[in-house]
Amino acid sequence: MENKDMETQMKENAANITESPRMIIAAPPSYMRNCLVVVLKTFPDVCLESPVDDEQALLTKISHNSPALILIDAEDIGAETESLFNIIKTEAPATKTIVIAKDRDAYKRAQSLGADCVLLKGYPTEDLSTAIRELMQFNAGASGTVSPTDKYTEESDPQPHQNHREVSEPHILVVDDDQNFAKTLANILRLKGYDTLVASSGRDALRHTASKPFDCVLSDIRMDNMNGIELCRELSTQNPGLPVVLMTAYADDLLQDFDAENAAITILPKPLHFDALFELLQMYCKG
Repeated sequence: MENKDMETQMKENAANITESPRMIIAAPPSYMRNCLVVVLKTFPDVCLESPVDDEQALLTKISHNSPALILIDAEDIGAETESLFNIIKTEAPATKTIVIAKDRDAYKRAQSLGADCVLLKGYPTEDLSTAIRELMQFNAGASGTVSPTDKYTEESDPQPHQNHREVSEPHILVVDDDQNFAKTLANILRLKGYDTLVASSGRDALRHTASKPFDCVLSDIRMDNMNGIELCRELSTQNPGLPVVLMTAYADDLLQDFDAENAAITILPKPLHFDALFELLQMYCKG
């Protein structure tokens, strides 16, 4: 999905559903933001404003009209989290807050400051959707007070790749040493109905494919500890016929011809064009 399309839709939301609950995303301009936008677009009754990536822009939006919900990336917001929360409490006391914390220390800090929900980076997409639905009361007639901040404990870390959907859904393995990209891509695929698992290298991927069947593997080409090409060679022996989609940000990689090694290989450039990716997955996962 292109950024222009997302921006257009957000502007149309603001113009056409001004009476609907307003939501602001405060996050860096990265795959993280793209993932959040995809998730939030599953709530058509929300007026989703253009994301902001600094404190001043967020404060300007709050001062003009308090939103129902602010989604904050606690790692990359310009001001200290405590200062930001104090301002939100003063300027928009009725506004609910969801914080995406970079680690357990940030998680605890956000909890202590009174965030309505805190999620660790790498959270399952379903958790964010549930938090938004509960905090903005999309379930009419729901009773009781929800405490999303109690979801994770010291004894149980969230597992980004876990997915509790039906086992009949297509299984996709995402392989990339850039774990932020891999987790974001996995979350987007979950929104489309795929059961996903994340691996950080070719060798890590082989361990997964040896123990679990997959319908398709999405792998970066340039990685340490077994790159995407080496992974394809190993898979052609371990799992002959398993479709592999290689991803790369390097133009030279697009010129290579791997048909002789594995007829199931397709190469896509980064940034990904999701329409092309989804078409491939539909083709590979038919059976």
